[in-house]
Parts: sequence; C-alpha cells; structure tokens
Amino acid sequence: MEQLLPQIGLILLLILLNAVFASAEIALVSVRRSRIDVLAKKGDRRAAAVARLLKGDPGRYLAAIQIGVTLAGFLASATAAVTLAVPLQNIFQNVPVAAVNTNAQGIAVVITTTLIALITLIYGELVPKRVALQATERVALLLGRPIHLFSRATRPVILLLTAATNYSLRLFGLKPGVNEDQVTEDELKQIIVNQSTLDREEQRLLWDVFDFGDAVAYDVMVPRTDVVGVETSTSVADTLRLMSETGHSRIPVYGQNLDDIKGIAGIKDLVPYLLRGEEQAPVEKVVRPAYVVPNTVPIRQLLRDLQKRGVSMAVIVDEFGGTDGVVTVETLLEELVGEIRDEYDREDQEILSSEDGQAIVKGSAGVDEVNRQLKLAIPESEEYHTIAGFILDQLNKVPKAGDRVTLDGTVLEVAKMKANRILMVSIKKED
Repeated sequence: MEQLLPQIGLILLLILLNAVFASAEIALVSVRRSRIDVLAKKGDRRAAAVARLLKGDPGRYLAAIQIGVTLAGFLASATAAVTLAVPLQNIFQNVPVAAVNTNAQGIAVVITTTLIALITLIYGELVPKRVALQATERVALLLGRPIHLFSRATRPVILLLTAATNYSLRLFGLKPGVNEDQVTEDELKQIIVNQSTLDREEQRLLWDVFDFGDAVAYDVMVPRTDVVGVETSTSVADTLRLMSETGHSRIPVYGQNLDDIKGIAGIKDLVPYLLRGEEQAPVEKVVRPAYVVPNTVPIRQLLRDLQKRGVSMAVIVDEFGGTDGVVTVETLLEELVGEIRDEYDREDQEILSSEDGQAIVKGSAGVDEVNRQLKLAIPESEEYHTIAGFILDQLNKVPKAGDRVTLDGTVLEVAKMKANRILMVSIKKED
C-alpha cells in the first residue's frame, strides 16, 4: 500500500490542477471588468495581469484553460488505470467466480476510471466552479497571472488548435469569429426591469441612456414659440434686463424675425459693456456666431459637437431653413440624467396640479412625462411629442377652449388657448 502513496498523491495533485483551471474559467468569464480596471489603475499587479488577459482574445485564454483541464483529467484517469487498477485486479482474480476472475483486469480498469471520473467531476469541476461563482473577484485575482503565463507557454498549441477549429468550421459553412447571439436593446431593457438590485431611479437612468441614443434635436429642442430672443437693435441694458426676467444666460439675436438669427448673446459678453458705461450699445456688437444644425441631427452627436466647439447653444432649423427652436447643453444633459435645477432657475412644472382625480398640465408637457406621472397610456407617435400635439392630432383642427378628446375613459379638455396655441389642458376621468 505504501508504494501506491506517490501515485495517489499524483492523482490528487492532477485533480487539484483540474480544479484550478475550472475555477479560473468561471472567474475570468464572470468577473466585472470595470472593477478589475479600477484595481489595476490603483496599482494592483494581480488586477493588471487579469486586465491584460481580458483585453486580449478570450478564445486564447479559454483554449489554454481547456488544454489544462483536458490534460489534468486525462493524466489523472491514465495514472489511476495504470497504478490503482493493478491491486484491484489482483483482488478480483481471487474471486471464485469465473466471469469475474477471467475479466478481472477489465473490471478493475472500469471501476478505477469511473471512481476517478466521479471524484474529478465533483472536486475538480463542480465544487471549484461553485466557489468561483461565490468569490469571483478573489479567484480571478488569485489565478489571473498563472493562467496568463500558462496561456503564453501554450501559445503554439493554442494557435494550432485554433487553426484546426477554424478549418473545421469552414467545412460546415460557418465563419470563424462570427457571433449571432447579440443582445438586443429590447433584451437589455428587459434585463434592467428584471434586475431587482436596481432601484427605480437607477432603472430610469439606464432607460434614459437608450432614449438618449435614439432621440434627435427636434425631440428635445425648446420650440420656436417658446424661444426668448432680441432684435439686433436692442440695447445691452434691455437685453440684460430680459435675461434677468427670464432666467436665461444666453439668448438668440435676430434681424427681421427668428428665421434671421444673427448670433447668440451671452451674459458674460454683455456685463463688460455695462461696467464700461456702454449699456446703450446695440446688442449686435456683442453677439457670437450661432451654431446652426438641422432638426434631424442625433442629440448624442449634437452634444459632442457642442463640446468640441465650446458653445452652449445651438439653433435648430427645419428642412426649409426656418428656425425650429434652440437646444442648450443643459437641455441635452437633462435628457440623460433628469432635470438640472440651480438657485437661479424658476419653478416651471409641466404638471401644475393633480388632485381630486383631475390634473392641469401645460400643452407643452411631454406625452411620456404625463403618462409616467399620471399613470396614463396616451399613445406616443413620431407625429407629435406633447399633449398639445396629441390633441391636435386627434381633433384635426385648431381647437378652442372646452374642446375635448376622450381616450379609454380619460378626458383631455383644452382649458386655455393663446391665439392658435394650446396653453393648458385639463385631464380627468370620464364621468
């Protein structure tokens, strides 16, 4: 029995080696890359090794791990079949049953390899993988560098196996490296909804990221009817007074009308004129060139362009070159993170009151925001984005105060008009 101890020790060592590779595979696939990058930037050498491994081709280190698992398992079974099967064979040869003693060698090999396979499966695969799932980061940091070195040492073998694998795929008409199992945006949104560890605000932020990628300038601009601007002949003093009254730090300057934008006046450029006693100077002396973009430009591109140019406001034009509205950097950021309010902002709620089953909302209120706050299901469309737009779409005419639209038991009534514009809408349940 003593002479078998070295062989048993070798078999246990190979099973342990199998466990190392199995746990490394799960840990490296499951570990959070962002966390590893943070640790690497802080100077953690183990994290740096893992980061290098993850940034490369995952197929290489996974192939290296598979080589390790296969070799360890094969050698463990082969060693057991050669060494441990012999004493077991001697036992079966002494059994007074002809069918047993005549097939003693085969029975011994089957029992030995089956036993080693079970031990390897439990302690070389299942248990270490469970451990790696529960302590992913620690296992990845512990084994990342050894796996990285093993991957480099077995690189020639990996290249050979990769070439053989790619050739086999081509024989079946498949292209190597093509992965059709991509996660779609809708699937990601469903993952966010099902993720119990995210609170409602975190879910909203993630959803807003998707919406931000889809929206164009027309969707988020301040419409022409709400644009605050001044004529070129307006004095610096009057312009500053208007800015103070409206809370704007920059406004468009136009010639004959808003379709003739001459530039943008900013408060930082106006104040020096006031300090020099030139408050009666025309504002056209102070304007900076306006950045003009079409209303179809994606807002993520628009945000990058504004940052690159170092400007805070863009003038949005329609297909005919007329002014459609304006967009500021603050407007774009609010689309992503929600409303940004500072001590100079005035309260400007879209939903003015909501009590006794009735709500008063501005016509400019977004359909999605009204649906979210009032828990309604007003249909959204590419043809309109506001409550006023929805009512106009339903009535197909310029409404007057008192006109109604009924939708699934909910009544939307025009409460206040200004010329042809819907200012206020009353929303209540149908009697």
